[in-house]
Amino acid sequence: MALSNERVFASANKYQRVVKKEIADLLFTKAQCDAAMPEVVAGMTKYLKRYRTPIYRDRGDHGVGHGSGSYLRLGDRIFVLTNEHVAVALESGERLIYQFADPNDLHAALP
Repeated sequence: MALSNERVFASANKYQRVVKKEIADLLFTKAQCDAAMPEVVAGMTKYLKRYRTPIYRDRGDHGVGHGSGSYLRLGDRIFVLTNEHVAVALESGERLIYQFADPNDLHAALP
């Protein structure tokens, strides 16, 4: 037996009300969000710091900040993940370097 359009719309509207209420129950008020945000940002920054690396355009005797990336190490290989607008510099022949926590630990990014 097929449902009438009215019954389908009534069911959909009921479902939407339930979902909206469930989402509303999960949301913070603006004041709660503003109060929690500094601690959340500090915690995320501390946790992610060991996985982030600044990426520079190599200018020979110095680097110019260009972006950031995340890295993962698989065995002896290191992969740097970054956004396309950062990596596209490699396509134009520029040399990018990335740096881990040690300021003297610079590596060239290979295309």
